[in-house]
Amino acid sequence: MTITENQDLRQEMANCIELFEEAIKYVREDDFKGAGVLWDNGRKLAFELKSKITTQESKQRFDEIQKVIN
Repeated sequence: MTITENQDLRQEMANCIELFEEAIKYVREDDFKGAGVLWDNGRKLAFELKSKITTQESKQRFDEIQKVIN
């Protein structure tokens, strides 16, 4: 992976973290029909992104977000 690719991946992960944090404020699984699909997709995405994270701080943030999602 090149430095540019690594920077792009880190930015994408940071953007996803922000989106998850914002979504958690407004979306709860029991709020709408079909929201479970949204949560399942979010969990899968979070797991996939977490597997690519290299910094401990980012891993801790993802762990905190996943606790709220689950």
